Amino acid sequence: MKMVVVNKIGEALEVLVKKSTDFANRLIKPSVEMFTDGCRDIGFSNYSPTWKLHRKLSAKALRYSFEEVNYILKQADRRITEFNSGTLEDVLPPIRHVYKSRGFRKMEDFFHTLIVDFIGKKYHAEKETFKRAGLDTSRLTLQFELLHVAAYPDIQAKAQEEIDRVVGHDRLPGINDRPDLAYTEAVLHESMRISTVVPSGLWHETLCDTSIGSYKIPKGTPVMINHWALHNDPDAWDQVEKFKPERYLDEHGKLGPKPRSWLPFGAGKRVCLGEFVAKSNLHLIFASLLQRYRWSPEPGHHVDISPERSLFLNFPKAQKLRIERRI
Repeated sequence: MKMVVVNKIGEALEVLVKKSTDFANRLIKPSVEMFTDGCRDIGFSNYSPTWKLHRKLSAKALRYSFEEVNYILKQADRRITEFNSGTLEDVLPPIRHVYKSRGFRKMEDFFHTLIVDFIGKKYHAEKETFKRAGLDTSRLTLQFELLHVAAYPDIQAKAQEEIDRVVGHDRLPGINDRPDLAYTEAVLHESMRISTVVPSGLWHETLCDTSIGSYKIPKGTPVMINHWALHNDPDAWDQVEKFKPERYLDEHGKLGPKPRSWLPFGAGKRVCLGEFVAKSNLHLIFASLLQRYRWSPEPGHHVDISPERSLFLNFPKAQKLRIERRI
């Protein structure tokens, strides 16, 4: 399969923002089509008036409900470990009409268990929209954050000093504290850059003949934004390999403008639907965990912050941390 891979921020913003409609379709593979019930998923369905309506409704529903979180997270773990590298049918699509591979059959079983039996029954019983996208990435991001502060105790101590000064010990951090917890949020931002949980984003496909810079791109061309490259571009980041929260702060210690090459949620018409929820929730949960506990490696061990890599996700390596109550 031929694919255009975009590795620089200027061209990435041309795809995602300037010409976002041209690149607004998704690359649909057999496993995606099956798992999303014929591409009726907000994240993976093609750009259309129906998609715009569903996205609007889902955004409203997302503000009010997260159902059966523990069950969904358990199923998300199964999806990461079993299905994240795709199936044989994704490489040879016609084979699914003759013979279904073991991996594809397992994915079908997973789809029916989670989507048809669990979510479908709740939908028909309650007539409410259920939004599942974003749980995986937020959870993995939080796990990376805790590994990072355990690996960098000086950074952890500085964030905890800020939390103690702004919030104190008698209550949990709240939404109104967020502007004054700039360093804590900068740690979160740097963790999202370093870990890049979704390194290749969700793949796009062109709706029409278009271009990226001087390159002509025909209609129907798969296009991938390499978020890992954007987040590790030495031309865009000073000391790119260093964990450096200060890069997100202005001269007054407040959160500065978003760096141009920081795109963990994407941008444009296909920007992550859950961005507004994920950013605020991650900040509050992270700040609360740092307020209450000190995180460090087990005695005699070191924290391994290098990710386990797969086709679509980076996720933290399984390891134990030492947790000490602070207050």
